[in-house]
Amino acid sequence: MEKNENKPADAVEQVQAAGQEQPAQEQQQGQAQQPDNNAEKGKKSTGQEIFDWVKSIAGALAIVFVLRFFVFQMVRVDGRSMMETLQHNDILFVTVFDRFFDNWERGDVVICNYPDPISKGYRVKRIIGLPGDTIEVKDGVTYVNGEALEEDYIDHPAVTDFPETTVPEGHYFVMGDNRSNSRDSRVKDVGPLEESALQGRVRLRVFPFTAIGPIK
Repeated sequence: MEKNENKPADAVEQVQAAGQEQPAQEQQQGQAQQPDNNAEKGKKSTGQEIFDWVKSIAGALAIVFVLRFFVFQMVRVDGRSMMETLQHNDILFVTVFDRFFDNWERGDVVICNYPDPISKGYRVKRIIGLPGDTIEVKDGVTYVNGEALEEDYIDHPAVTDFPETTVPEGHYFVMGDNRSNSRDSRVKDVGPLEESALQGRVRLRVFPFTAIGPIK
């Protein structure tokens, strides 16, 4: 015991110094590892951010697809076959979910496809005849089932007659409001359209802004 108590002072200081240095070394090692952890976290966060962007873009595209093919579309009028109801370059809001419910009515303004190879683009026309109706145009007046059709939207009546024709089951007779200049069901290579050719109902004109409003 006495020998330990008489141990030189410098030896005691060296032991104490050694005991104090160990935590300092551990702390330095911990500080040296920290940048590596941060760098790894930085890499993960960048990858996660890219993945999140990809998910957001994919989600947005999926929403656009669903809306376009199952809910509504925006279409532009190309031509003057629907004057004066619609004008060339009008932009229309069209609901396309109507085609899933088979609730077409006489007077509806619709977008439709003509039989190939006439055209693969949409046409804008008005439904005049339903399945089983008889259609006739005489002296500029349209007759449905033998009765004159009231059409206050007509500013350009037909200049040629159309003989009485029965609309086949599952088909619809469409005409342009510009009866003097419209290629529609009165033309032999178009004829009454199958129901599957009707793609949507025109609801609103959204451009030009001075003419915004529902289409009747």
